[in-house]
Amino acid sequence: MLNLATFNIFWYPEDDEAENERDPQDEDLIARVLANLAPQVVVFQEILSLERLQQLLAQAGTNLHLRSPAGTWLASDSQGSMKIACAYDPDGLD
Repeated sequence: MLNLATFNIFWYPEDDEAENERDPQDEDLIARVLANLAPQVVVFQEILSLERLQQLLAQAGTNLHLRSPAGTWLASDSQGSMKIACAYDPDGLD
């Protein structure tokens, strides 16, 4: 069985235009949700920074990867705007 989730983190990490300032407690809550979901694959919507999302995945203690084995981002190719990103747990996929 495959655990698959989608997660819209509303203009993550934050944006003045969307007026969605986030403090460390907000980041902790998002990280806890990710840790509790324990998905093998998760698709994220409204991502502004893949680097910050990668840090959040590490903070959550997940084994989710945002890059392919070749090192490319697993995300839509929208330069400078919101992206859709896919993360996967290579140990959870057979």
